[in-house]
Amino acid sequence: MPQLPIVVVADDSAVSRSLVLQALAGLPVRTVEADSGNAAIRAINRNKPSLLILDICMPYPDGLTLLKMIRQDAEFEDLPVIICSVENGLMERAEAETFGISGYLTKPIDLKLLREMTVLTLDLDPGVTVRGEGTQP
Repeated sequence: MPQLPIVVVADDSAVSRSLVLQALAGLPVRTVEADSGNAAIRAINRNKPSLLILDICMPYPDGLTLLKMIRQDAEFEDLPVIICSVENGLMERAEAETFGISGYLTKPIDLKLLREMTVLTLDLDPGVTVRGEGTQP
C-alpha cells in the first residue's frame, strides 16, 4: 500500500486544529498536529510532510517566523504551506506571500475551500477517500 502524504496542522487552538482535521477527513492523507511553533518544527523534521497548514498567531516561534525558518532549510524550502489565521491584514499576507505560500485563508476558515486547496496542492484524487487514518502528535 503506498504511503499517504503527511499534512502537519500547526495551530495553538485545539478548536482550530479540530476544524482543519474535519475539513481533511476522508482525504487520502495522514495528519500530524502541532500546538506551537516548536512542536511544528519537531513534527516537520520528524515526519517530512507534503503540506503544512499553519496559523500565524501561536507561541514561539510564531507562524511567520516558522515560515522563514523552513524556507531557509534546503530540505523544506519548497514545502507547500497554507496559512489559516485570524490575521487578515495586508502586511501579514504580503509578508507570508514573499515566502512562497500555497494559500492564505482567514479564520473562520471556509472548510470546503481548505479541503479544495489541499486536494489541489497535493494533487489528490478528490474521489478517493480513506477511513481510520487519524492523527498523531
